[in-house]
Amino acid sequence: MQMLFFISTLTIFNIDLEITFDSSTFFKTMCMGRYTFNPTDNRSMRKLSIRPADLNTILDDNGQRTGITHKQRFFDLMNEAVSPYGMTPLNNDDPMYECSICGTGYDSGVCSTSRTCPKCGTIDRETFPNLIYVYGMLQIFKSFRTCEEWHRDFVENTYGDLENPDKFNSEVQKYLISLHCTPRPNMMNVNLKTVSIYNSLKLMEEYRENPQHALDKCRNLVTRYMSKDEHDRLKDDKHTVSFSISQGVRLEMDSGLKRVRKPIFKQARMCIYFSGGFRGNDFV
Repeated sequence: MQMLFFISTLTIFNIDLEITFDSSTFFKTMCMGRYTFNPTDNRSMRKLSIRPADLNTILDDNGQRTGITHKQRFFDLMNEAVSPYGMTPLNNDDPMYECSICGTGYDSGVCSTSRTCPKCGTIDRETFPNLIYVYGMLQIFKSFRTCEEWHRDFVENTYGDLENPDKFNSEVQKYLISLHCTPRPNMMNVNLKTVSIYNSLKLMEEYRENPQHALDKCRNLVTRYMSKDEHDRLKDDKHTVSFSISQGVRLEMDSGLKRVRKPIFKQARMCIYFSGGFRGNDFV
């Protein structure tokens, strides 16, 4: 919920953040996983399979058959992303896949294990034409931007309830469930995520009122809950991190800390360890 942290830092510290998503995960979902994200009218993101076997499948929207296929919806999403910028829209007759050897196009819904190229006879590897790769990645960008706009609207209507924990947490829970549109959401995970968001926002308020107390709490959280899961050696007092909104970040470690698995902070989300050094300020 980066928008909550954005408005919180702006409200509490008068710092206007620009939070970006620098992971390639979104592109891998399409280019390797062969699915994309389909935003719906009720502000949820659904997975949309674009594998050959699913291209002719009629799209299901929360139990309602829409009458359009997965391929038609994917092409609509790509055209919505590129047409406003003067790029030529795709036609639904354009092939979705092409033979990786001779370039023959196809998109019929056939199981990939039995597909062979009708022209050269080789077993196909489900390769996208270059135009599908480019348009598909631009569609991913648009989906992410759409999600950001939903988040911004939600935060503007909800952040004021932060002083009412029950109401705030209830609204966040409902939003998370609606956003992911899972038929049977894992409520334990949703509840933990909601509490983590609330505690993180309150910790930022605590930092404004009593910086040392907030930093001590951060240290306790890291030492107590993350020393076993995230780090080889963290309980040693030599390995400390101090975080300051005004002065930036100071990272202290001796040569004994050799491996850190990933960026951390489950609750405070204000301190980040990296193997071999610090890579910049961020809120994860």
